[in-house]
Amino acid sequence: TIFYSNGLMILNKVDVNPKDNARQINAGETAMMLDISVISKDGRRYGVRPGIAISGHDMRDLPDSVVSQGLVIRFNKIADEKLGKLQIGVKESNDISDLLTLKVYQFPWINILWIGVIVMVVGMILSVINRVGQGRKKNLTVV
Repeated sequence: TIFYSNGLMILNKVDVNPKDNARQINAGETAMMLDISVISKDGRRYGVRPGIAISGHDMRDLPDSVVSQGLVIRFNKIADEKLGKLQIGVKESNDISDLLTLKVYQFPWINILWIGVIVMVVGMILSVINRVGQGRKKNLTVV
């Protein structure tokens, strides 16, 4: 069990070359994946599967993340093979979850709307010119 600021993580099991692996494992590599359950303070559960891919003396990590909790979890290495100790890295950051959602609607007849706005503005300008012209005619006949 590992604790973080908004909850805890429980290591369920370690899989070697799992069959249901969705990650890209190259030919000749051995994959070790951790099955971790992340439980937040409000009771939500998330499944995380960080791992490593080993090929000879080379090792590459396969981190996993829980975006809603701002967590990046990484299986660093096997600390002690005989005792079964693993080294797991946890990065907690608020930068991951600061998202801006923008919903864009496309209105297919927007050009007709703009033509209507232009016609209304031109009509208003013509009516103002007509009123001003009628006011001048009245003032000329009164004198």
